[in-house]
Amino acid sequence: MNRKGMPRHAWIGLLFFIASVQFVIALIVAEARYPGYNAGSNYISDLGVWAHTSAFVFNSSTIVFGVLIVIAAWLMHREWAFHLAPVMFALAGIAAIGVGIFNEAVEPAHYIIALFAFVLGNLVVILMGTRLRPPMSYVSYALGLIGLTCVILGTGFKVDLSLGAGGMERLYVYPILGWMMAYGGALMASRDVVTAERAGELAN
Repeated sequence: MNRKGMPRHAWIGLLFFIASVQFVIALIVAEARYPGYNAGSNYISDLGVWAHTSAFVFNSSTIVFGVLIVIAAWLMHREWAFHLAPVMFALAGIAAIGVGIFNEAVEPAHYIIALFAFVLGNLVVILMGTRLRPPMSYVSYALGLIGLTCVILGTGFKVDLSLGAGGMERLYVYPILGWMMAYGGALMASRDVVTAERAGELAN
């Protein structure tokens, strides 16, 4: 815990909250700047192609998103001595940075990196359910399973649930973003949502 000023757990929550909220806002702005964009038929990453005016907003936001997650992951390890979850968050954050750097015109790098981010992001949300108290643990399991199931259906079986390719892709991402907002808000309000990996860790 940071003894001066805002405690470390609150910083972790703030970073997750800012990362997710700024990404959602930037996504809305980028969609508005992409002529004829359709959330059902267009992939999210279509916004990052430099031929469109949406690219700077989307790519910059995606990189910021990844950087904030990496910082939050490091602070998580410092605060609670978690090991696997921070590594997974950091790798997912690095993958998000990669998505912002290598847009979908860069094949196959973009698709490999994006799939890695989708899978790892939803897996770590599920994993965090084992480290959180109810009801946040239930939220983690539910959102992570929804996101991961949709990734498997959409990429493995080409099922789009009548939502279109873009609509289905949003179900890979939105559960992660929703969890980050909820988790970030909970941490900013109280540290009691988290269980320590080692006895006495919360006392720090």
